[in-house]
Order: sequence, then structure tokens, then C-alpha cells
Amino acid sequence: MGIAFLFSVLITLVSIFLAKLFMSSEQTLEQFGIVFCNSGFIGLPLVQNILGTECVFYLTIYMAVFTLFVWTYGIYLISKGKTKIKLSKAFLNPAMFSVFIGFFLFCTPFTLPDIVHETFQLLGDCNTPLGMIVLGSYLANSSSVHIFTSKEGYKVSFFRLIVVPLCTVFVMMLLPMQYYDIRMTLLIANSTPVGVMLAMFSQMYAGDFEYGARIVSLSTLLSLISIPLVLSMTNILW
Repeated sequence: MGIAFLFSVLITLVSIFLAKLFMSSEQTLEQFGIVFCNSGFIGLPLVQNILGTECVFYLTIYMAVFTLFVWTYGIYLISKGKTKIKLSKAFLNPAMFSVFIGFFLFCTPFTLPDIVHETFQLLGDCNTPLGMIVLGSYLANSSSVHIFTSKEGYKVSFFRLIVVPLCTVFVMMLLPMQYYDIRMTLLIANSTPVGVMLAMFSQMYAGDFEYGARIVSLSTLLSLISIPLVLSMTNILW
């Protein structure tokens, strides 16, 4: 858990550095898109199906770190500094409450009744479809043609889907091969497309949420090619 936490923080900081290096200070939506990926809606089913349910634990650690950054640096970034960073937001939000409850259940012998466990299992299975429904509701307000005509959208997608995952590959090489499951889990999580929260937070903080939704959609479509490509290259480099 400690190793997963440490490397989750490290690869997030690398993403922030790359976003600030290649995007201007005014391109806050683009920076957000490069740093924050769709590790929940897309990363979770990928990790479950490729590595197995047991590796979801490492993904949960990554998502906890991800949530801490998103509710502090992410909001500060997308609001262009109008919203101050507050640690209370990082810990007092629904996502972190879920992490704390789940971690408590993991560390104790307490088990949920079958009916409660099955209910949460069914809700968890709705994770990806609900995320796509939210994204679709944003796209309904914009022309689908515009998704493929934004140069900045392709630039963000390139860094989010190719540059950041490749940097993650090299960062994870610092970790011995005996931790292969952690390596692959964090790589898969950080290879996912731009997070849906780019569109959500853009709307919440008076940004261009239609533009954000188009970036998310474009990167999601391109990830059908990029994720297999990155994982194939990983087999060569590792």
C-alpha cells in the first residue's frame, strides 16, 4: 500500500510538470486534462479484467491520491486560482468518504451482509455506464463534428494518452519487477483518457464545459488505439 501510494504521488507530480511545461498558464483546462485521467470509469474495469480483482486494491490507492489532487490542485487550476486550495475539500468529499469506509472494511474482519454486498456490487457495475451517460449529456449540447476539429484537443490527447503513460513506464522502472502488479495497475490507470470531471468541473466553475466534453470524447475514442499500444510497448521495455 505504501509503495502504491508513493508512486501514485510521483506519477501525478510528473503529469503536473509535463502539463505546465507544454501548456501556457492560460490553458488551465488543457493542463487539467493532461493531469487528471479517467482512472475510475475506464481504469477500474480494465484492471479488473486484465490483472484481476485483487489488483483493484492498488488502483484504489491511486484513486485516493488522484482525489486528493483533484479536489485541491485540480479545482485551483480549473478555476484559474479563484478558488483557494483547501485541505478540507480534499478529505471531506464523497469520493474520500468511500475510500475511508472501504479501507476500514479491508483492514477489519467485519463483513457486510450478503444483501448489502450484492447491492454495492451492482452499483459498482454501473460505474462505467453512468460515467458515459454523464459525458453524453454534455455532448448533446454540442456538434459532434467539433470533436474532431480542435487542434488543442489532439494536443491534450497526445500528452494524456502517449507522453504521460510513457513517462509513467520509465518512472515505474524504478520499482523492482517483484512489484509487477503495482507497476501494471498504476500504468493502466495513468494510460486512461481525460477524466469526465473536466467537463463537470468546467460547468461548476464557469468554464467552457462543452469544450471540456469534446476533449474528453476525443481522448476516449483515441484511447481505443493508445492503450493497447502503450501496453504492448511496455512488454518490450519491461
